[in-house]
Amino acid sequence: MNKSKWFIGVLVLVLIVVITGCSSETETKEKKEPKEAKTEKKVEESNDSYSSDEQKKVAELVNNNADFKQVVDAYYALATDERSPTWDNYMSGNMVTWTGTIADLDAIGDSIVVYGSDDYNGEDWSTISSDKTDMMPYTFIVELKDESQKNGLKQGDKVTLKASLDSRGDKELKYNWKLYEGEVVE
Repeated sequence: MNKSKWFIGVLVLVLIVVITGCSSETETKEKKEPKEAKTEKKVEESNDSYSSDEQKKVAELVNNNADFKQVVDAYYALATDERSPTWDNYMSGNMVTWTGTIADLDAIGDSIVVYGSDDYNGEDWSTISSDKTDMMPYTFIVELKDESQKNGLKQGDKVTLKASLDSRGDKELKYNWKLYEGEVVE
């Protein structure tokens, strides 16, 4: 009787180790999936689970690579309680291609400060972040993969950049957007 209890105990322990090992392997494979493939999959899998038409609009704009102003206007039009889930499920980590006016090339080392609305009047990062904070929610900062891509650009130029969307702006709190792994497209 003792031998059979011992055998069953060992068998249960082996099964637990095997099952745990399999689930860890699955988790590891999922984590290694490229960011772009993951974000495309995330939007496709969630097509029927939008909490509103407005949320669906934001997801579609991001998925269709719409420009900055369209995306942020739709995002800021969301109900406050929809913004975080929309960001988490449909925006964060996506590669976007956005256009705007260069506000500053020097303030943040390897980054370009871009103003994405039409009412730009020569403000630099210092002015935007301190005196004209209403501009912050329409400002995006792109950290470049290669800082030499700034060569030949100047404040006031229109620029199109492709980058990973990793930090959201906030209209009420007056926060800017932040993108990483950026490249100048034109």
